[in-house]
Amino acid sequence: MNLSWRFLGVEYPLDDGNLSWHIGNSGFGMAPFQRFESRGPQQHGSTDEGYLLQPRIISVAAAVHGDDWPDLFVKRSELLQIFKPTRIPGTLRWQLGGIVRDIDAFLIGGLEFVTEERIGLIQKYGIQLKANDPTWYDPSAVTVTWAMDAAGGGTPVPTPIPTPVGASSIGASQVINYLGSAPSFPHLIRIEGPVVSPVIEHLGTGLKLDFTGTILGAGEYLILDLTWDNKTVVDNTSANRIDSLTRDSDLSKFAILPSPDVSGGINEIMVTGSGTNSLTRLDMVFYTRFVGL
Repeated sequence: MNLSWRFLGVEYPLDDGNLSWHIGNSGFGMAPFQRFESRGPQQHGSTDEGYLLQPRIISVAAAVHGDDWPDLFVKRSELLQIFKPTRIPGTLRWQLGGIVRDIDAFLIGGLEFVTEERIGLIQKYGIQLKANDPTWYDPSAVTVTWAMDAAGGGTPVPTPIPTPVGASSIGASQVINYLGSAPSFPHLIRIEGPVVSPVIEHLGTGLKLDFTGTILGAGEYLILDLTWDNKTVVDNTSANRIDSLTRDSDLSKFAILPSPDVSGGINEIMVTGSGTNSLTRLDMVFYTRFVGL
């Protein structure tokens, strides 16, 4: 097992035996969660109303070794620089063979370098992290594309169940076999024109992102970010277009879901629209997420 910290595109190994080595950890398993319940007048017991995942606290125990005293303090300074508090998160990466899992987090404590925890030139230390989104994810993003073929029919890629509607419209569904154990909110949905009234519907839940009445010309596009702390819709001029969604759309809950939220983790997504041609396409990008390691 390998553990590393990634920040601004640079990866720092935590167990390479040079700067640091990993001793132990906690908080890697099941994400903390809270169940909700309601109770009616004179109701015996209560009614379960579901759950929400809560932020995760992760602790990592490690040690650093110096060749001499100056080297030890140089390495301590490097660790303090790597993990200093920032306004943007870093990423803790866990890897075992070909399995890679990431989680985004902020430093909230540790690196005190207590004298009693130093033996000769070996200094033990701890790192405490907070992951506001408590799910681990496979860093290899999944991209699913719906596009028009040269003949004008709807051709989703790569796992089509096509239902073309006319020569200048798209009405095609794709099945996404999701193997994660936590919902994944796409961090990118790009709708590329020309298209009139594009609609994205999750057939398993009935939730949709409906842009009825919206017209995108060639070269125009909408970009949606459905992640927890964003929920944004902008166009190619960076203008806010969230008001283009119909009132019965659900930007907050639309997600790729695991089993048993949808049977077998099978998510069927339908994309429709008219006034399309070979330039029209929709890309959806998401990570496969897990409730724990």
